[in-house]
Amino acid sequence: MDPECLFFAFYFQPDSLQQYLAAHELKRQSWRFHKQHNAWFQRFTEPQITSEEYEQGAYVYFDYNIVHDDLQTGWCYRRKENFTFRYDALEDELRTQS
Repeated sequence: MDPECLFFAFYFQPDSLQQYLAAHELKRQSWRFHKQHNAWFQRFTEPQITSEEYEQGAYVYFDYNIVHDDLQTGWCYRRKENFTFRYDALEDELRTQS
C-alpha cells in the first residue's frame, strides 16, 4: 500500500484498528516512528555513525502537518542530514487502545 495512504490512516484515525494496521505496514516498509518528533522516519542512506544508543546519517521523514506556525506547508517528505536518531526515541511496540 502507498505510504501516504498509510500516513493518512495513522494520523487521522487515532486509537483505531486502522491506525494499528497502518503502523504495522509502515514498519514492514522500513519506516520507524520517532516518539519525540511524532513522525515517521526512514533511512535515506546507511548511517555514517552507529553505536548502541544511536545512529547518525541522512533520513527521510514524513511531515504530517498541513500548515506550520510559520505558514510553511507540510504533508510531504522532507530530508534531514546528519540527524542523530536515538534508539530510546524509537517506538517499538504496536498496540491498539481498548
